[in-house]
Amino acid sequence: MRRNAWLFTILLGFCGSAEAQSTSAKATVDKQLASLPRLEIGGTVGVISARPEELDTPYYQDWYAQGRYAGSIGYYWTRNLKTEFEHAWSGEGSRYILNYTPVNGLSYPYQTEQFFQLQQSTLRVVWQFRDNQWVHPYLSAGAVIDVEHERFHVPVTYQPNPRGGVPVLVSNGSDFGDRYKVRGGVSVGGGAKIYMTERAFFNTGAVVTYSKSAGTVNLIAGFGIDF
Repeated sequence: MRRNAWLFTILLGFCGSAEAQSTSAKATVDKQLASLPRLEIGGTVGVISARPEELDTPYYQDWYAQGRYAGSIGYYWTRNLKTEFEHAWSGEGSRYILNYTPVNGLSYPYQTEQFFQLQQSTLRVVWQFRDNQWVHPYLSAGAVIDVEHERFHVPVTYQPNPRGGVPVLVSNGSDFGDRYKVRGGVSVGGGAKIYMTERAFFNTGAVVTYSKSAGTVNLIAGFGIDF
């Protein structure tokens, strides 16, 4: 009987110790979760290389480059997973198109300059690798909406007259277009966040988007803060 009492006492002590350890571990996890950041705001600048939609003409530039400016806000679901919304603006870029027009039975070339200004709204999922205090590599994927402002400029153009005499007026010059296009597409990216303090970080990376026959490649760098 005395032996059974000792065994019961030892088992009770072991269970109490295990329960205390479990309670302590749960409290530690809860404390860690409570200290995790939930929101993130950031801003970036960079360079956007954009390929507008294809044209039904044989001679034109495929790509143009401009500055890019963006702001973002993100929500952490776990330490490594977040959802992020970003809105980006580009400066106005342009590309040249070579056209031909008939004058007096001959075909003469002239250039049209096509201008673009692009805004992109992106909703993405971001996965941050590792649990490191200083460096967080990441990959992202999501959906993007492009809003593209487009206009055209044709300068006054003269070409030499192959028959001699005064130059031939090929174009009187004009400005036209001034329209908006809206496209949906996909976005993928990757980069790294480098923490300068416990909450503030430097962000650098690359983002690629594709929508219909248009696409962009973006190199970005900026700063953000978790809170």
